Amino acid sequence: MYLKALEKDDSNIYAVLGLANIIGEHGMSFEASKLYKLIVEMKPDIPHAYVNLAHLSGGDGNNATSLAMYRKCLADFYTPQSNDQI
Repeated sequence: MYLKALEKDDSNIYAVLGLANIIGEHGMSFEASKLYKLIVEMKPDIPHAYVNLAHLSGGDGNNATSLAMYRKCLADFYTPQSNDQI
């Protein structure tokens, strides 16, 4: 599904996000991380990319990087009033 969407529009960032999620769930952490980093560069207003990148960084043992990504996401996208959404 995501590949078909990308064939129609190779700039569909949400299709890239979906693809990154799928390959990350199938143990391809390195490849998923590359896609999440691409998403953050191309469209830095998608918090899911930061959160998923933080998850993968923590899973790889990069706890400091993971914590920094979580903090950036919280600071950039969530207010104290929205913490119930997290």
